[in-house]
Amino acid sequence: MSKLKLEWDNCVLLARRICNDIMVELRYAYQDEQKNKSEIEYLKKQLYETEFCEIANVSPEYIIQRAYKQAKKGVKRGKYTKLS
Repeated sequence: MSKLKLEWDNCVLLARRICNDIMVELRYAYQDEQKNKSEIEYLKKQLYETEFCEIANVSPEYIIQRAYKQAKKGVKRGKYTKLS
């Protein structure tokens, strides 16, 4: 495997981890949506304005929907779910 390929794979893994972290933060924010409106908007902005989602090959809409569903379903703090 070339060094460039390994470096790109590492970038993809890092981007996926960042997207996961944003999803977890969004999930926490959605648990009290009224109180955390500005944080939710900030996190959504991060998903759309950075290239992490593009590099990780996942849509910002998917992350937002998944975080919202998990928050409404009652996924507890500390439970870390990975993007599939």
